[in-house]
Amino acid sequence: MPVVALVGYTNAGKSTLLNALTGAQVFTANQMFATLDPTTRRLQLPDNQEALLTDTVGFIRKLPHHLVAAFRATLEEVGEADLLLHVADASHDRFAEQIEAVESVLKDLGAREKNTLLVLNKIDRPVDHQALEDFKISCRRRVAEVSARTGTGLEELKRLIARHTCRQQRKLKGWLPHGRTDLVALLYRQGVVYNVQYAEEGIWLEAAAGDPLWSAVAPLLKTPTN
Repeated sequence: MPVVALVGYTNAGKSTLLNALTGAQVFTANQMFATLDPTTRRLQLPDNQEALLTDTVGFIRKLPHHLVAAFRATLEEVGEADLLLHVADASHDRFAEQIEAVESVLKDLGAREKNTLLVLNKIDRPVDHQALEDFKISCRRRVAEVSARTGTGLEELKRLIARHTCRQQRKLKGWLPHGRTDLVALLYRQGVVYNVQYAEEGIWLEAAAGDPLWSAVAPLLKTPTN
């Protein structure tokens, strides 16, 4: 299961976003370092795909080296993640400087080049739209605009996460033996099922799955003969 880590300047709304995306009830507060320990929750993505979403400590400008050492447990999640969600407070009048500060810390951690999606949060608040547009043009990176508080943009964010973390699914089409209803159930949970029909020949299946599940099902399929 892919791992997605939330990073960002302190008070950017990372824990609120974690709660909104996963239904968790992680403590949130308008204060520095409200998150001190890594918190991981299961994230349901489109097409029955899943990921693990981890919150991390909020960064600050020129994070002192002794704090980097103290927060090593939560910051280790950054290095192990398949995707970073860099959460920024779009309503802050110095959001661009905060984004730069976070990227500086990521560079110190050796994670500057990791697969990253910039998430501009708190767009439900008064924001400088012209400044945001100018920033998006200049930054030349993947950007999502959301409000963790109201839910605006969260479904599109999930689609972006799925696109950048989940492996390509492969198609399955053919007859399964009658006794393999367990594989049908597994495909419903972990793959995408387009069509299932039960007949004398067996179980007609049209589906798609990632490599491990595809490898388990494909050898058992009998393709129709014309």
